[in-house]
Amino acid sequence: MREYVPDDSLYDETFDWFEYLFGLAHSDLTTTPEELAKLKAGPEGWNIWGPVGRFVWKDDYGGTSIIAMSEWPTGQSLPVHVAAALRAGFFGAGGPMDERYRNIKHGFDSHIDQVRLKWRVF
Repeated sequence: MREYVPDDSLYDETFDWFEYLFGLAHSDLTTTPEELAKLKAGPEGWNIWGPVGRFVWKDDYGGTSIIAMSEWPTGQSLPVHVAAALRAGFFGAGGPMDERYRNIKHGFDSHIDQVRLKWRVF
């Protein structure tokens, strides 16, 4: 990959973005709108399973985590990597894509928090 991403720190960040977006995409593709509605109606702290990677314990890029960099505050522009995932067609089924993205992200990030607790990371 050095030919495409020659800088080691940029490679690390790119790889962590890939893993995080892969987990989000998996969560999106395996959660139906009905399942998402049921989760949201349930107890607080609901989560959506998705594969996690090393970003779980590598939580800092210039003081900001991949999870924080993927936030999409209402009324603000999309983070670049999130915009690419949306253009690729993820998070568009079953309602407005911004709402689905935020809900899937919430559920997947909650899953990450549980993994961190279990692994005693952070």
